[in-house]
Amino acid sequence: MKIYWLNHIDGDWVDRVVAWIEVISLGSGENLAEHALAYAASVGRAVIAAQRVPHSGALSNLRPIKSGRMLQAMGLCWNTLTRLRQS
Repeated sequence: MKIYWLNHIDGDWVDRVVAWIEVISLGSGENLAEHALAYAASVGRAVIAAQRVPHSGALSNLRPIKSGRMLQAMGLCWNTLTRLRQS
């Protein structure tokens, strides 16, 4: 059974997608899942939602280790997207 991951944007799961990106295991090369590739409008909506976060105070009670892990995960996503664009 394949696993599908939708985009979660501003509190909603967005099922309107351009295409699906395969999520491959770096260790085995196995296809683990497919992730939704969002339309530009959905990306714009996500950016606007993300810009609201610092002003909302939603993350102000996070322990430093937790916020560090979040930033690390975002960096990993960025690196993965960069590699996908190059291939």
